[in-house]
Formats: sequence, structure tokens, C-alpha cells
Amino acid sequence: LQAERALLQAVLNNRLSAIWTDMPPLNAVAISPDGRFAAGAGSDSLVYLWEIDSAAPTRILTAPRTPGINDNGLTAVAFADAGRALVTAGQDGAVRLWDIESGEMRWTGRHRSVVVDAAVSSNGEKIASVSTDGTLRIWRLDGELILDISDGRLRSARAVAFNPSGALVGVT
Repeated sequence: LQAERALLQAVLNNRLSAIWTDMPPLNAVAISPDGRFAAGAGSDSLVYLWEIDSAAPTRILTAPRTPGINDNGLTAVAFADAGRALVTAGQDGAVRLWDIESGEMRWTGRHRSVVVDAAVSSNGEKIASVSTDGTLRIWRLDGELILDISDGRLRSARAVAFNPSGALVGVT
């Protein structure tokens, strides 16, 4: 309730603003740690990056199509590596780390089914991903898989997040 009141107060005091862009619907959005950029992940397998101040698009990243997968849409996006990289997750079971400046993929990790969410620890050193295949995976920024938990209860998971220290992962 306090959070709702704070949000309402911020809106009423015009301390929040919105960016309106001419693009397809997005499944997920993220704001860079420095607040300069926004990223959106679409059902079209594209990652849109734009400057917040001007709402000008700066880059579009294209996730590769996975053969045999009808829906290659993206389900999550998060900034990593102090805002120099983006993490995306998708319907194709992939978790990808992108270099923003070059637009190149640094690495791709896999689940066996849809990755419903991905999160980056506050220190930027770890990435968590959760999938409908019942797995929670933790990756290092270099792509090394450091934890792989398989639990049937995770099949219905919809979100994953780190606590501020990065030592605890919550899944819901």
C-alpha cells in the first residue's frame, strides 16, 4: 500500500514521465543503470534500444530464429555489465547476453523450454533465468553455468529476482 501511495504521489507531482514510441508491442522493458537508455523485448524477436531523453531509437538487435520453434518471441530483457550489455530470454529457451555497442551476442545459454524471465544481480556478476521446463539456472556474466536447479514446482514460475546482495534468488 505504501508503494502504491508513493507511485500515485509521484504521478500527481509530475515526477514520472512516459516514453511513447512507434514500435510493435513489447513483452518486457528495462532501464539502464545510469537511466540514459531503455530496452524493449518484442514478440517479433527484436530488442529495441533507445535514448530516454530523446526517445530516439539507437539500435535494434535481432535474436536468431530457432529452427522448429514456431514462436521465437522474447519474454524478458535486463541490463548487465554496468549497462554495456543486455540479457534477453525467449520462447525458444535461450538466454542471450548482447554487447550493446557492437550489437553482437557474447553468448547463448539454453533451457529445454520457454524462458519466462531473467534477472541480473545488482553487482552485475550473475544472471538468473527460470523456465517452464522446471529449471532455474544461474550464469556468470561470461556465460559459465554455475547453478542448475531442476524442480517440478518451477514449471509454473513466472518471475525471478535477486536480492540486493545477489546472494539470494526469489522465484514466483
